[in-house]
Amino acid sequence: MTGSRYPDIELQEIVQSIDLEKSQASEPVFAHKYRYPIFLAITIGMFNQLSGINAILYYLNDIFSAAGFSKVPENSRPSQWVA
Repeated sequence: MTGSRYPDIELQEIVQSIDLEKSQASEPVFAHKYRYPIFLAITIGMFNQLSGINAILYYLNDIFSAAGFSKVPENSRPSQWVA
């Protein structure tokens, strides 16, 4: 079987670690000093999703092909395009 040879000791260690975690003071995530960084993180994430940049990046090859560009040979970087 798996596990410790001494389950009572392991259980006691787990209980002690939980008690230690509960006894330490924790700072709330939504404290006043974190409002602006949280606002920025959520706003940037929303802008990224709503701007449609993922769709543009997904169809980038088709967009450049339709614009008349051709790919550089395979041994070059695939992100390079030539007219």
